[in-house]
Amino acid sequence: MITNKEKPKVLLCDDYVKLANFITEQLSAEGFEVEWTGTGHEALQKIREGFVGVVLLDVKLPDMSGLEVFEGIRQMAPDLPVVVITAHGTVDMAVDAVQKGAFDFIPKGQDLVKRLKISLKNAAERLSMTLRLNQLEGQVRGRTTFPDIITESSRMTKVLTSIREVSGSDVPVLITGETGTGKELVARAIHSNSPRRDKIFLPVNSAGIPEGLLETEMFGAEKGAYTGAVQARRGMFELADGGTIFLDEVGELPLSLQAKLLRVLQEGKFLRVGGSREISVNVRVISATNRDLLKEVEEKRFRDDLYYRLAVFPIEIPPLRERGEDIVLLSGYFLKQFSRQEGKEVHGIEHEALEILRNYSFPGNVRELRNIIRHAVLVAKGNMITAQDIDKEFLARREGLLAKVSDSIGERTNLQEFMKIAVPGSDYVAKLDNVVDAYIERVLEVLDGNVSKAAKALGVTRRTIYNRRKRGHKAN
Repeated sequence: MITNKEKPKVLLCDDYVKLANFITEQLSAEGFEVEWTGTGHEALQKIREGFVGVVLLDVKLPDMSGLEVFEGIRQMAPDLPVVVITAHGTVDMAVDAVQKGAFDFIPKGQDLVKRLKISLKNAAERLSMTLRLNQLEGQVRGRTTFPDIITESSRMTKVLTSIREVSGSDVPVLITGETGTGKELVARAIHSNSPRRDKIFLPVNSAGIPEGLLETEMFGAEKGAYTGAVQARRGMFELADGGTIFLDEVGELPLSLQAKLLRVLQEGKFLRVGGSREISVNVRVISATNRDLLKEVEEKRFRDDLYYRLAVFPIEIPPLRERGEDIVLLSGYFLKQFSRQEGKEVHGIEHEALEILRNYSFPGNVRELRNIIRHAVLVAKGNMITAQDIDKEFLARREGLLAKVSDSIGERTNLQEFMKIAVPGSDYVAKLDNVVDAYIERVLEVLDGNVSKAAKALGVTRRTIYNRRKRGHKAN
């Protein structure tokens, strides 16, 4: 049953008084607030007066056809879902209404009320989602600041406040948060609302560039600096001059490069690889990481002076599981986006499907939710995403695997028991390098190849994993 707090409104338009009273009684018991009209003109007047809710419409009315009423509703309030009820002989009219955008049609029959309860609950979910999205989009148009950040979470509201506070300055910003939380979105929002908004925003994936090429990519190289350097080459910092450079996964930078980055932050100067002439740039640095940089500092993998330079203004993005109110909202946002992109008439998400999403932990955060909704839109057979369109087996398998890795690799690991299994006797002892490489490969396998999660679970950097795998491939 729906609680009073969530009580959705239903406008019932049917001239058969006895049936209307029965439906009203049944729906009221389920928590719906029902208004009744017996004619199409009365229903349209209610809409003109500002009724907001689900319309339950009989296709055969005494004063006008249900299709005419439906068209009137579409013109005055296109966001209101209309559920059509029909008697035998008017099914074609109901199907026509659905093809024109009606939410659902239900034949009058023995299981009418049962089907109505399900359909109206789904329609109410869709309306709530649509109205909230419209409200947020209106706020976005009014403030013209964060068009891609959709949220009503109190914790994310603090993030938006931080963006506003820091956008007008040039201080370095360090954005922290799990993979998939939207760190680049926040970085782009800061840049888009800064005095540098008309200049370049240049994202650099620090872990995605091989270590041997990182310095050249970031700072450029002079002609003849290395074999094949037939001309001088500008690096990312020169290209970003006047704008903003976004250093994603900054925790993966090797120590050798951290000193050079520190100098750029302190003095705005650097040398190209193989160069002797200092180059000055005016670049705002925003960095991001999913690692605990203070822990990296303690373990001497990250310079403390660089950390404090990068983290002048820290912003932490909460994981999606800690902002549950955004799950339904973002689901609706992605549904709208992908339905339009794929050219499909998928208008909502059934209550059952939303419950699956609400109860999932989203280890991949907003990015994972986006992919789940995209897949669901692609496989959806009707105009609603159903529970069958959500890959429940994949979600359960993913959570189970993550739990196993957490148990077997985390702090709760019983290493002595693990070693007894790994080395049962003296007749076979594997080379240490082989054990380490095999262990890394197994962790990657369990974590669906996600290097960031594997690095975090193993307590190493992503670059360590890349380097060991690269060395292993060469040995083979």
